[in-house]
Amino acid sequence: MLLQEKAPGVQFLEAIRASVAGESNFTQKAARWLAALHAARVEAEPWKHDGAMLDRCSSELGSKIPAERARIGAIAGKAQAGRPSSQGAALAPSHGDFHPMNIFLAPSGRVTVIDWDTFGGRERAADVGYFLSQTAIIGYLQHASFNATESMRRRFLECYEQAARTTLDRKRLGSIMAASFLRSLHYELCILHTGNSEIIEPWLRSAEQGLAGDLELGPRE
Repeated sequence: MLLQEKAPGVQFLEAIRASVAGESNFTQKAARWLAALHAARVEAEPWKHDGAMLDRCSSELGSKIPAERARIGAIAGKAQAGRPSSQGAALAPSHGDFHPMNIFLAPSGRVTVIDWDTFGGRERAADVGYFLSQTAIIGYLQHASFNATESMRRRFLECYEQAARTTLDRKRLGSIMAASFLRSLHYELCILHTGNSEIIEPWLRSAEQGLAGDLELGPRE
């Protein structure tokens, strides 16, 4: 029997909408929750679909924006090249869709994360890089600026690394973020058909910055 209930608390998205008012505690708890998941002793089959998804997004996005086809292909190719070999790679239990709309914090301090259909074994950097990029993207859509969430993203990474007692490779994180930017641009333009052409240049530029190891994103405003 499957039991369902409404996730308790406030969605992380609300912290971004409120210009990160009171987000420090939220960010810390979310980072610690993710570190605990990655350290959990649970079986997780290696997730093998991320590469195919990126290929599909790159192809369809290139058809949607033919003027940027070569640029999109180059970003996707570099992001794919940065993926670790499946043989011998250290995999951890991974949520696979860890972003602000799937994270809730209750007044008790309890963190609840929803939407587990992409759970599987991945490198630790996968969830972290994805969260960083999705937080940047949501902040951009809410405030027309990557700077709106810069301190939040920096704090999340610091808290995660402290809790996990590790230091993640910045270029690998940036590569994951680049792939995430392409997937989100594909979602906006090819799935939702928003027609929002204004996001194309800043999101592609941020993907390229990620590939260069720059995790702050966007021009300094």
